[in-house]
Amino acid sequence: MSLIVLLTDFGHIDPYVGQMKGMIYRKFPEARIVDLSHGVRTFNVEQAGFLLSASLDHFPHGSVFAAVVDPGVGSDRSIVLADTGTYLILAPDNGLLSLLFEEGLILRVYRYRGNLPASSTFHGRDIIAPLTAYLAQKKKVPEEFSPMDPDELILTGLLKPRFSESGLECRVVHQDRFGNLILDLNIRDWVGRLKGRKFRLKDLDLFPVSYYAAIPDGCLGLVPGSQGRLEIAAREKSAADLLETGPGDRVVIEEY
Repeated sequence: MSLIVLLTDFGHIDPYVGQMKGMIYRKFPEARIVDLSHGVRTFNVEQAGFLLSASLDHFPHGSVFAAVVDPGVGSDRSIVLADTGTYLILAPDNGLLSLLFEEGLILRVYRYRGNLPASSTFHGRDIIAPLTAYLAQKKKVPEEFSPMDPDELILTGLLKPRFSESGLECRVVHQDRFGNLILDLNIRDWVGRLKGRKFRLKDLDLFPVSYYAAIPDGCLGLVPGSQGRLEIAAREKSAADLLETGPGDRVVIEEY
């Protein structure tokens, strides 16, 4: 029996998360479900893709992920099943899997060809939830899926971080509840490149530091965070509020 992991932009005000879980339990009463997050910003497939990529390795092998951030629900967009060799991931084919694809983690992909009865506005409950239950229980690809070339996946096509005349151009991929801004700068590639350099962001000094408490008062810190990315943080304050910046926003870090 595989663990089921849910990731959505549904929040907790409406019954949507509960209805998805209800459908899973209806099909698979012994299911074990973990909520990864339901706080993805509405329609932000890039943020969902980051949270998925950052979280996979923290779950047992064989876990089944259902990632539902789906602004194209009811249209001709596909539902796909991605196999990393370790995990199975159900998601709409709308760019949500871009980061996993770019990181070379997707080994096989299947496109849903079935015809489960479904509301045109809630495929998460009516299609993805029962398919997730099947995968967790049976541990095999349902007949309703046919193989597709991973290169056919829809990708977001957003620019990669780079140095320009203006500075280091990057993007915010997530904002946590502390107001830390997680960037599309992975620790492996960027910590060494930024070491010993001086930066500013919106008239605030930005210091590369190892942990939050090392950030000088009145400044920002560039911290190697727990999610494998560099974060812009403020000491016991919200960097997001100070910079009026959030997920999806472009950031230009000036060097001086």
